[in-house]
Amino acid sequence: MIAADGRIVWLNDRGRCVERDQIGRPIRFQGVMLDVTTRRATEDALAAEHAILRDLIDGMPAIPWTHTQDPDSGWTRYVFMGAQAYELVGYTSEELVAEPYHFPRLVHPDDRERVTRANEASDRTGVWDDEYPVIHRDGSVRWIHSVGRRVTPQGWEPETWHGVTIDVTSRHAPEEPVRAPVEDQAEQQG
Repeated sequence: MIAADGRIVWLNDRGRCVERDQIGRPIRFQGVMLDVTTRRATEDALAAEHAILRDLIDGMPAIPWTHTQDPDSGWTRYVFMGAQAYELVGYTSEELVAEPYHFPRLVHPDDRERVTRANEASDRTGVWDDEYPVIHRDGSVRWIHSVGRRVTPQGWEPETWHGVTIDVTSRHAPEEPVRAPVEDQAEQQG
């Protein structure tokens, strides 16, 4: 609605018919109108901020992620993964979020033990900063540098971490592409 001073006013109008004539046509209504202009302005501001954040996340040359940590296994379960993951590891962000144990399976077999130890150390410090090879869905090996931090106090469940991962393959790439061992490629495809 446009107010007398020219401002747009948002209203929440609720009502019901309280009287009808002899043939059932409504002749009287009762209701209330609430000014929800402030709420609407807040919703619009949040939507604009969300659009800015979405553009930032989708446009960055890194993979933003959020994960919780399984208290039993110590491994991660992603609850958010940037769409950029597909290019780096060949799995969509939806696949990585749906499958709880992609992280250990993606780590190159030669580095799993070391990365597991680094993961355990990060649980004590609350900081993750590591560089290691991962296996792309197509079997090729990529190198990543991943940094993150715990955002919940240690011991709270679920422990939640935020971070980013970047592709650093060009710093490690040999003359010819390296492939994961055949048995690991089959595991990745599964």
